[in-house]
Formats: sequence, C-alpha cells, structure tokens
Amino acid sequence: ADKYAKRHPMSDGAAMVLDVVRCSVICPTEEQLMLLLELFSDSRFTIVRLKNLFVSSGLDAAHYRRLMLNVAVELPSNASDGGMVVHLCEVQLFVAGIYYFKEQNAHLSHGPYEYFRSLLKTELKDVLESSGRWMELDQRMKQLGSITQVPVTLALLVVVMEDASGAGRPTP
Repeated sequence: ADKYAKRHPMSDGAAMVLDVVRCSVICPTEEQLMLLLELFSDSRFTIVRLKNLFVSSGLDAAHYRRLMLNVAVELPSNASDGGMVVHLCEVQLFVAGIYYFKEQNAHLSHGPYEYFRSLLKTELKDVLESSGRWMELDQRMKQLGSITQVPVTLALLVVVMEDASGAGRPTP
C-alpha cells in the first residue's frame, strides 16, 4: 500500500489495493476461458475491471496473455444486522498452454527485467544530470518497446544476454 499512499492519503494507500485476494484459473482452451468469463458476467460476481492482456496494447512486460478481472463479491457480514459486505478480488484467467509455459520458463521474463532495472538504476543519475543523454535513454526505451512487442525478439534478447553473461562479456 505504500506506493499508493500519495494517491489516497486518507487510507495511507490501502483503498487503492484491489487484489488482496487473488487467484488464477487455468482453462484448457480459449473457448472454455470465454465461457468462464460469461459465467463471471452472469453470476453473483460483479466485474468492476477487466484487463484484456491478449491484445498487444494490453501486454505486460513478460507477454503472458491472460484476462485479469477485478470482481466484487457480496457476502453476508458477521454483523448481527444481517447486512452484506463486498470484497474485491483479482481473478486471472489463463489458457493452460500459456500458463504452464510461464511456470516452466520464469527465467525468460525475470532476467531481462533485472538487467534493464539495474542498467537504469546505475545510469539514471547520470542521465538526469546530463540533458544531452535524455535522447540516448529515449532511444533505448523505444528500442526496448519494439523488442518486447514481439515474444520472439524478446526471447532472442534473453538468449543474447545469457550468452554474453556466460562468456564474461558485457551485455548489450
């Protein structure tokens, strides 16, 4: 909640957290994933947010395609008045092949993340102090954006980085 404290100071950011309860549902096929989405739409759950990470504009850095739902679930409260309480939960809907690839190849997504995070961490102070280097950073970020839009080029980048790292050469 700390990262949300500035956005919602009255709750120290806690009001911004939408995924305290989270689960993943693995569907054997795309068709079954869509049927499950329909069930969520026609049930006692209320979909309050849907992120479609199957479309390119919604891809996360690791390119694991899925649907992410925030659902409101109304349940009886423990209060004696017989009232109801609403819980917000995150539900991630995966197609089995994508989910199991993600589980078996976690190193493919975390390696590039760590590399670019360390690169930016060590060079960011220099970039901020030298306005001429903003263009270099902007160009690197645009190149990285292009690379991450295509899973094959992202995988190729990982292979190149692993090879350079294993041979003791500087990574690109």
